[in-house]
Amino acid sequence: MEKMKTANRSGEMTVYTVLMIVAALVLVAGVGVVWTANLAQLDAAGQNDGMPFTVVR
Repeated sequence: MEKMKTANRSGEMTVYTVLMIVAALVLVAGVGVVWTANLAQLDAAGQNDGMPFTVVR
């Protein structure tokens, strides 16, 4: 029997690494959207203290 080559494994790891990086970018973009939405809401309420995760009461 021939030994299987492991050349495919490095290709698979590259795909998973790219997927992980894309997922991290999507997460960061989502946090940015929440951040800006909260700041806009705080500006509208007149309670902007510079903290984007302050809850508007």
